[in-house]
Amino acid sequence: AQVDSSFNLNQLEHLDIERNAIVSFEPQIFQGLVSLRHIQCGQLQNRIWPGGLFNNLPSLEVIDINWSGLQQIFPNAFNNLPSLEIIRIYGEVQRLSANVFGSTLPRLHTLNINRNRIEAVQRGFFNNLPALRTVTATFNVCINQDLNNVASIQPIIAAFEDCFTRY
Repeated sequence: AQVDSSFNLNQLEHLDIERNAIVSFEPQIFQGLVSLRHIQCGQLQNRIWPGGLFNNLPSLEVIDINWSGLQQIFPNAFNNLPSLEIIRIYGEVQRLSANVFGSTLPRLHTLNINRNRIEAVQRGFFNNLPALRTVTATFNVCINQDLNNVASIQPIIAAFEDCFTRY
């Protein structure tokens, strides 16, 4: 196969890699895509997002991770993303640790973590998200419990308290 030498990856603004048999990513795979504004990764076979995966992408505004088998997001997976406004993660994520966001994401205003298997959100998870205004976390294990059992929703309530008591 020949590669068009006139195409410059530095000019790429939208990347859609949905429905591929990708089972793993190298941590720096997206580095150098300085114009990338939107990445769509869905229905992939990888279960783990390594730390450093979405780092140093100055133009990135939206990350869509849809219906993947994603179970774990390593620390610092989202780091140095000054333009990022929206993250949507629909998968099988079970825990959200406090250090997933390695640096402050100054423009992130919307976080959708619907339809995962989230059992716990670590206290401090929202600390690096000063502009966050909308969080949707429907259809997760900790929310789908019997609402009469207050302890079953306590992990997510504690994490949300950290975020919303600042305002």
